[in-house]
Amino acid sequence: MKDGPSAPHIGWLLKDKQAVITEDLYRDYGPMTTRNVSKLFFPNINAIREKFKKNVAWEQVGLSTQIIKELGQKYHLLLVPGLLTKFYPMYLDGMETVCKEIGISCSRAAIDTTGSVESNTKTLRDIVVNDIGPKARRENKKIVFVAHSKGGTDSSDCIMRYPEIIPFLGGSLNIQGPVGGAAMATDVESGNVTQEIVDFVVDKILHGNKQAIKDLAYSYRQDSYKKYQYNLHEVPIMSFVSYTKGFSAMFLLDEYTSLRYHQLGDGLVLDVDGILPGQYFIQAAGFDHASPGFSFFPNVSGYHNGHLMLSLLYLWYTLQILKH
Repeated sequence: MKDGPSAPHIGWLLKDKQAVITEDLYRDYGPMTTRNVSKLFFPNINAIREKFKKNVAWEQVGLSTQIIKELGQKYHLLLVPGLLTKFYPMYLDGMETVCKEIGISCSRAAIDTTGSVESNTKTLRDIVVNDIGPKARRENKKIVFVAHSKGGTDSSDCIMRYPEIIPFLGGSLNIQGPVGGAAMATDVESGNVTQEIVDFVVDKILHGNKQAIKDLAYSYRQDSYKKYQYNLHEVPIMSFVSYTKGFSAMFLLDEYTSLRYHQLGDGLVLDVDGILPGQYFIQAAGFDHASPGFSFFPNVSGYHNGHLMLSLLYLWYTLQILKH
């Protein structure tokens, strides 16, 4: 299959910021040092799954009760939903359930999941500065964004557009967020795909909302980074990117991007476009784009999405301890 219009833009953000990708947890290559900590992920999430399955103490699976306690004492998790997810019952419910079980406060950002990046960043700013932020501060807590899909783009852009939110933030988990853009969105917008792909993306995934395609196209994302100062390395962020393995609800889209661009991805976002320069990231096999949203089908990863969220949060926090 011939390369499509996205080919020159794939991975552009990492290249533009001259990110230095390393697995070294200690050596510093400058502000754009981007650390791949993928090798820590599966041992951690497997331990978390075992803890919940057997209902044993954290120490019995090699994790720390003290760290879980500190997460609850220090942070309020603000779940930032993805594009058009108001149409999907029980989306992110598994994350909320796990938070309640282990004593970490969380809430869901009341953004319009059909809304643009511009409108959602403003709403997020108001939530942080005027609502959740002051409440968290009174409890000596900071906010951690737990953002999935376009929510990762909304939350990251919010930090750039409204840096006044930074004092309220402890950090952010960017889960499959197309922060650099999405090849699928660019190709559909250009009309350079088959009608079968257009119908699946626009009708099945976007529920007819074509503005969403423009928001996630490479050209829009590039314009956004040109307009606002890149300050995302000032906030501790961990990105989670993934690629499918075997059966997937995103099989059609994953096959398209794999054949056309020879890149790993989750069916909607290519891995290199979900990584923020100057931060930690995890790349994992077996998670398609639907998996982090649900604790049941269409999550076919074999892992509860609440366990995924907790694993990322646990690793994010322990790496901050290691760093300082």
